[in-house]
Amino acid sequence: FEAQQQWAKGGIMFRNSLSESSSHYSMLLTPGNGLAQHYRTCQGCSTVHHGHYFYDSSVWFRIVKEGNVLRSFYKPSHIPYWTPFGAVLSMNSISSNGYYVGIAVNGHKNSQVGSLEVSNIQLSRTCSSEAITQLQCDQASNCESGQVSGNCYNKGEVPTWEATEPVSSVVAVGSTVTSFGCENTSSNNEIDGTTNKMFCDRTNLLGEPTGLVITPYHQRMSTALGLRVYASNNCPHCDPVSYIFEGRTIPTSDWVQISQGDLPWKTGSTPSRNSVEGLAISSSYTSADDSFAFTEVSFGDPSDPSDLSEYYQYKVTWTATRHPTQLALQVGEIEIPGLLGELPLMPTLEFAGDYVASVTQGSSHIKIVGGYSSGLSNNRYALDGNTNKFFMNQETLNDVPGMSISPSHGSMSVVTGLRIYAANNNPNADPVKYRIAGRNMSGANVNFRINGSCWRINDSMRINPTADCDSL
Repeated sequence: FEAQQQWAKGGIMFRNSLSESSSHYSMLLTPGNGLAQHYRTCQGCSTVHHGHYFYDSSVWFRIVKEGNVLRSFYKPSHIPYWTPFGAVLSMNSISSNGYYVGIAVNGHKNSQVGSLEVSNIQLSRTCSSEAITQLQCDQASNCESGQVSGNCYNKGEVPTWEATEPVSSVVAVGSTVTSFGCENTSSNNEIDGTTNKMFCDRTNLLGEPTGLVITPYHQRMSTALGLRVYASNNCPHCDPVSYIFEGRTIPTSDWVQISQGDLPWKTGSTPSRNSVEGLAISSSYTSADDSFAFTEVSFGDPSDPSDLSEYYQYKVTWTATRHPTQLALQVGEIEIPGLLGELPLMPTLEFAGDYVASVTQGSSHIKIVGGYSSGLSNNRYALDGNTNKFFMNQETLNDVPGMSISPSHGSMSVVTGLRIYAANNNPNADPVKYRIAGRNMSGANVNFRINGSCWRINDSMRINPTADCDSL
């Protein structure tokens, strides 16, 4: 601490408010008068001084507040123990439900400056959600709160699941849905984020298992914490009322049962209908969208899902409808609230190729899927390097629109992102969700430019080393 005035002060202050005459409890260092404890026990009271003529160029200060009782300590940096100092006070005027803690510095005279160098400051608390709020946990140097639950933990002791990403559904829009036990079904409507109805016709399959397998688009492992089912627009007898919920870690592994039983809306009055299709559903990790009729079952405690496992794919089997002989099954939407695991690792490539703005620019081999357009010249507008507008129509609202592109340069490529520029009009036609996929062509030869070796892609899409590319 450096200052011209002998009674300039710097140190720790606990203070009820930032007003000039607030009550406070302070532990301070002076340039010429050693340590000083100052306190004001009420708003507007006189400040009391307790001094000790000690001075050290490097000293630690500590103030402890337990309830309304405050104690102060000091410790020169070369001494291993803390020495109590000054008055132990019970100060109701420093409110326990909110007060200020910080570094206080003055030069004793308005015209002169005091300079305090602080190497470290820590605010320590008892890290318990029962004892302190999440804000207090985040303020404390020795605590950290969980990202998912908001629970407070000692620093370094946060469970791994708290670092995951909580979402309203781990099988969001864009995931792949494969139905079973249905002769005809409206594909993907059950996870499109709206009240569009999923309809399953079981006319000749009644008695066969009915349900769906979902492969999340994000390719991440996830922890399912429950199942939400939103009612369709009609046919209450078509509601599923019982279920089996399973998961598996890879597409070839056995299914593991996570939960089974009756949905809560099986008993009691028949739920109302979500009569308007296509309305957006706005939900969260902890709450469904209560502006629509729904039912929900939980698989575990959202504030501590440590006993649940992660899976890659999910399977829902509907074991009963509200009317046992109903030939159709309908839902407005399903959600699986849960936690997303780590993003899949991208491969590390020893890439010696060219870095370009777009690996598809100027491509001529473009095929429209899930709709139609005015022809190839229009399709090329999507990739022509200027703002000419690409336009396509969907056949029906249930179609998933898109395009398949075979780059005309004939080279293999690595994709690192997706950019979309707005058209000249009709913002309602902007794409807002996407799924991008790639595939290798069987029989293609790939020349590894760094060492000249050659690789061939076989029918199983595996890449195997082969001979010199020039000899193939």
